[in-house]
Amino acid sequence: MQTEIRQNGKIAILRRARKQQTCKQCPEPINSGRYYWEVTLAGSGLGSIKFPTRVHYGHCLQKEFEEG
Repeated sequence: MQTEIRQNGKIAILRRARKQQTCKQCPEPINSGRYYWEVTLAGSGLGSIKFPTRVHYGHCLQKEFEEG
């Protein structure tokens, strides 16, 4: 299983939710225990690392990369 993807200046790291999170791309929650992608901007500094974007595993990640 791939755990890191770099595309369009973004870095996505596969994580497992310890608590419920909210997906940025759709209104569905990311329940605890489920996998999700944590997306940061490459080379953007601490702001992107401290406040990453969280998206569902699958179709929501593709939408996030397409937004550029």
